[in-house]
Amino acid sequence: MSTKATGETADVMSDIEKYLTTTELLDCQGRVQHTLTLMIDGRVKIRRASSTIIVEPSTGHIEPAGSIVPDHVLHAVGELAGQRVPALHHDGVALARQRHRHPS
Repeated sequence: MSTKATGETADVMSDIEKYLTTTELLDCQGRVQHTLTLMIDGRVKIRRASSTIIVEPSTGHIEPAGSIVPDHVLHAVGELAGQRVPALHHDGVALARQRHRHPS
């Protein structure tokens, strides 16, 4: 019974995703490289040909840990979520961005 419930939950989630804001990032040949979906909870799902990654835009946290997301994709995640995504280490830990001040 739990297997059936899990399958039903997955079906409901994929049905809901049809109505969520989604954008596709294309390569220079016009092929879809990444599909970004803004989830109900504010996280962004990134689908690639071989994997799915979830990003929490406010913290830059990436699941699964260790996944690498290119800067241009993180920028698109922030645009989709309406907020800036912190820079990340290769292990998915958020970095503080340093601001350079120019002498006045």
